[in-house]
Amino acid sequence: METNAKLLSDHIVSSNKAMEVLFKNKHHESALILLYSWVDRLAWLSVDAEESNGADFKQWLNRYLFVEEEAFPFNADDLWGARCALLHTGTSEARDVKKGKARAVFYYGGQIDVVAKNTNEQVYVNVGQLHVSLIGASMRFLQHLEKTPNELHRVNSKIGKILRRTTDF
Repeated sequence: METNAKLLSDHIVSSNKAMEVLFKNKHHESALILLYSWVDRLAWLSVDAEESNGADFKQWLNRYLFVEEEAFPFNADDLWGARCALLHTGTSEARDVKKGKARAVFYYGGQIDVVAKNTNEQVYVNVGQLHVSLIGASMRFLQHLEKTPNELHRVNSKIGKILRRTTDF
């Protein structure tokens, strides 16, 4: 069993290369789907349970993305709603948005800042900034694991399951 976070680090690099290819080739929806499923995976790796849920997804974001040096127009509830909406319907209309538990997320790219007319109901997210910020969050997760051997052992055990699923083609 690995005693460092190299397996996860390599997996993070590989996943991000795939996302970059999708973003660069303007496959934004596919890139976002991969991005949200990647956060799902990191959240699963961070918990003891063999299954993870929305609470784990939000907890991972709150612990590793929403840190003092980062400021975002969205929160973990918004991103969970965005993830559910995109993966399940391909829209911004998540169940949590309809219930008023999250705001509808709309995406944009480039160097402009976009602000929603009604910030209580919707939020605009710069896709590139989100991607870069989540890479930073994954680095904070890796740093945390390097300091916590018990958690690192669990993560390496789970990452092994991921890596055994697919062989090199």
